[in-house]
This record gives sequence, structure tokens and C-alpha cells, in this order.
Amino acid sequence: MTVLTAPEADVRGEVFNVGDTSQQFTKRMIVEEVCKHLGDVSVSYKEGDSDPRNYRVSFDKIAHRLGFRCDHTVQDYLARLTPAVQAGVFPETDPSGFGNYAVRHIEPVR
Repeated sequence: MTVLTAPEADVRGEVFNVGDTSQQFTKRMIVEEVCKHLGDVSVSYKEGDSDPRNYRVSFDKIAHRLGFRCDHTVQDYLARLTPAVQAGVFPETDPSGFGNYAVRHIEPVR
């Protein structure tokens, strides 16, 4: 919304990374956060098939030019999203599309 409501001259032809420096996560870190809400689960990681990229994204441009700040954290939303997934709010996805980790079947919370 920050970009959409900004003056056109400030955003036309520009590319902004949207986020907050304090909210930089690897896929493994996201999985670890999700597991905090699932209880006793098993996650296994494939050997080899890794992503060699190792970088941090800069969000300075959107913060300085447009005054953007995140109102929510990944941790906050995972606390809300995880029970929704367990309850079947979202259709099942193909586990082969999850990248370099395997998700084992998890029973929904009843």
C-alpha cells in the first residue's frame, strides 16, 4: 500500500524490496519457526541439493524514500497461519515443490 499510495514521481520505474532488515530469514529459519507451532514434528533436509546463494536483502531504499516500516513480523503471522493450514483452510500442495526439505504428514489439530 505504501508504494501504491506514494506520489507517482517517487515510484515510477522504481523497484523496491519490501520488508524489514530485522525480518531476514532463510528457508530453514522459516521451517524452524513453523515447527515451534506444530509440536513434535520431524523435518528432514536433503543433502546436496542446496541453494548456494547467501545474501541479505537491503530494504533501505523503501524505508528512506517512502518511510516504509513493517507493522507485522514473520513470527506473528506464522502463529496465525500455522493453525489455519492445519485446519485445512488452504488446499494441500505438492510436497515435491517445497525445495530442499521434506514435509512429513501432520495430523490437523482437532
